[in-house]
Amino acid sequence: FSSRRRHTRYISVTGVQTCALPILIGDRHRVVAERKLFAMKSSTLINAVAVAAATLTVNAFGEERGPSAYLGLGGSRGNAQLPASAGRIGNTSVQTASSQANASGTKLYVGYRFSPTWGTEFSYADLGKKYSDTLTTPTGSSLGGAKLKAWSWSGTGSFELLPHLWAIGKLGIARDRADVDTTCVGTTCTAPRKNSSWSPVVGAGAEVGLGNYGLRLEYEDYGKFSTGDVLSTGNSGSIKAHAVTLSLQTRF
Repeated sequence: FSSRRRHTRYISVTGVQTCALPILIGDRHRVVAERKLFAMKSSTLINAVAVAAATLTVNAFGEERGPSAYLGLGGSRGNAQLPASAGRIGNTSVQTASSQANASGTKLYVGYRFSPTWGTEFSYADLGKKYSDTLTTPTGSSLGGAKLKAWSWSGTGSFELLPHLWAIGKLGIARDRADVDTTCVGTTCTAPRKNSSWSPVVGAGAEVGLGNYGLRLEYEDYGKFSTGDVLSTGNSGSIKAHAVTLSLQTRF
């Protein structure tokens, strides 16, 4: 009988086992075939890993900015320019210089991206309520302030600056509102007022894609929040405001 071990043929003759030289011709073909099969499997595995890595990269960093809807929520830091005033509250003359005030707020927005470049967005921004100014009177001073909020609709545009990093811009219209607090001078007080105004809104910022999520930092100018005399003194102007917002968004 014969057996095969390590490419060597062994033959037992009359009870004595002898060892012949390796039979190389058939073995050589088998080894070459095995090497080709191994190389083919390795190439297939490498290609599969490369495709998977490319897919994960696209999904992980959001390079595919095809048609999609998205929702965002973030915190903002608003800045308001408060108007100068030289008027009266009741029978008391009041005066204040133009000033600026800051407050923290929130922003919620929803949008749709028609293409990697163009889209549209609707947002609600609560710019906070600590926008106040000091009214000077002959007998002392009084504090007047307002809470600012805005609803806006904009067209958006995007441009890829670097891989995974996009510059964004927007232009639209906003319905701004200033809820002015009661201001009292002595025993005379102004009534709370809600001042509204239509204004253009412009914005610019940057966005980083993180799969189905994105991180956005943007600046927006909301324009005027009132049509005039926002402090009810008879001679005050309008409040103007802008905000810087950092938000997290998800697409769906």
